[in-house]
Amino acid sequence: RRAVVLLGQPLLHYEEMHGVPIGGVVAHLCSMQDVPEFSKGDAEDDCVEVTCQMTYVTVEDGKNYYAAKSGEQLDPDKVKIGRDNEMANVEKFNVKEDIPLSVARSEGLKLVYSMWLDDKKATPEDPDGVRSRLVATEVNHYKREDNNQSTPPVKIFRIIVSLAATKQDAQGRWTRLIVRYDIKVAFFHAPSDGMTAVIPPKGLCEPGFCWRLKKAMYGTRTASRLFGCFVTDKLLSEGFTLISVVPMTYRHKEHDITVSVHGDDFLAECEKKSADWMDTTMAKHFEIKILPRIGPPEHGGQTSEGSHLGRVIKWTNKGYTWEGDIKHVHNLLAVLNLVPGKAKSTTSPGSKDTGKGERDIVEVLGTTEALKFRSAGGTLMYIAEDTPTVKFAANAVMEGMSEPTGLHMLRVIRAARYLLKYPGEVWHFNYQKATNLLIEQVDADWAADTVTRKSMSSVAEQHGNHLLDLSIAKQTTLALSSGESEFYAIVKGAGMGIQTRQIFEAAGMPVEVEIKSDSSAARGICGRQGSGSKLRHLSMKELWVQEHFRMKMSVLSKVGTLDNWADLGTKVLDKPRLDQLVEMMPITRREGLDGV
Repeated sequence: RRAVVLLGQPLLHYEEMHGVPIGGVVAHLCSMQDVPEFSKGDAEDDCVEVTCQMTYVTVEDGKNYYAAKSGEQLDPDKVKIGRDNEMANVEKFNVKEDIPLSVARSEGLKLVYSMWLDDKKATPEDPDGVRSRLVATEVNHYKREDNNQSTPPVKIFRIIVSLAATKQDAQGRWTRLIVRYDIKVAFFHAPSDGMTAVIPPKGLCEPGFCWRLKKAMYGTRTASRLFGCFVTDKLLSEGFTLISVVPMTYRHKEHDITVSVHGDDFLAECEKKSADWMDTTMAKHFEIKILPRIGPPEHGGQTSEGSHLGRVIKWTNKGYTWEGDIKHVHNLLAVLNLVPGKAKSTTSPGSKDTGKGERDIVEVLGTTEALKFRSAGGTLMYIAEDTPTVKFAANAVMEGMSEPTGLHMLRVIRAARYLLKYPGEVWHFNYQKATNLLIEQVDADWAADTVTRKSMSSVAEQHGNHLLDLSIAKQTTLALSSGESEFYAIVKGAGMGIQTRQIFEAAGMPVEVEIKSDSSAARGICGRQGSGSKLRHLSMKELWVQEHFRMKMSVLSKVGTLDNWADLGTKVLDKPRLDQLVEMMPITRREGLDGV
């Protein structure tokens, strides 16, 4: 703070921007833990200029601090280091401007409280280090349409891996690398909208003052959108184009780079020369951590293994692999208090024998058990994103999130016991010659839900020999026949194919879409015009697909029932059928869970 003191006068005020009158400025500053340094002003004005540097008080003596996630007690000295580092970033990125609360209120700024979040964060220097975040606590009191920032689906990152394993150079070599970046204090890069003020924790500003945000801040509702706009603006300024069918995904035609952004994590595929250019470009606009490039060492690869969004990407001479983090399986087993010894070979969440003989199976769980179920169900859903064989089980479990019963708890336990035997699945993206074929295998199980009688749709999406996604969903419309339910699955597959085709075309690899169905009745509906006499209730929401195939925008073909990968997501499968499907697909299951 700087103030000009008129000698001999007890009353003065800070600079115009502060406007708070105080008496005895030196005593006041000292009482606020400031360290004043005096220097003579102009003698002719009889003034003294008082300069002091405010010291942020980030920890209190004798107070205990705990990790936000685990709740374990933290070393106060390490908490202080973490918080001091965060405040250094606040100053470095010019995040805030101190203003009186009265000014904030008069300007109509939204006042938001803030708090410290401390957690363990291992660093090369200290495996037990602490990372601290100063976060605003803006509460979602009402719906707003100006703060949404979508993130790309996980499938986009698998598409990037598939591109790296498919594109070849002029000599027919696979030279593509997986390039990763981590943006440090990401939100502090983005300019704020100027309409939010934060009341910081005690010790970070003078009484009666707050922070006008000049940059986006963690915990404010607009922070992710502001950062997303900042990233888009910077990448577009460097020649990238936005792939408009999915959020936060970009393509640079000249350097042949495809990149997608999830939060502060960037994943791209390109050749070494382009990766060098991107390193320089990213460092120009962001404070980044450049992670080792995954890929062949003779073409610029720096490591054979790395992580992205908690997934593990590996390179071998055969190509790339993708795998979820097994730690989430450990977390699921811990929530359910399961121990080794009763592993299962199938998930069987909808088996008619599930809960057989238990009289209270349909009773709603108590509060404690319901919380336990929801925690386990959410963890299982996250695991299922990278584990196709448990997707159907996870869908059955999630039906009970609003009002879980004993049956839902038994379902999640059964799925967890399957994961005890097969805790992870490795997706193989082996090197393949450039292919222009995108295949959508579709299947449905008519009236799969014995209560609502709704059918289940499943789509297995593959690029050449690479599995990109297994998408399953319960149909919203009651199908009156098995052919109708299979038709709805074709509509879902065609829609997915349209979007994915546009992604590949934008990435410089045009593809043709082929929809494969094992239902002759459903294929017949697609091949004619109109609903026909038996399906008059069909609407344009579904019938557009007839014109789609007539215009040859996609090809519709037959697949044998036993060869249809999508069968994995439609129903309960016995062990032989489950093993048969896994054998056909480019995935392998890991057996056994170490360290339980």
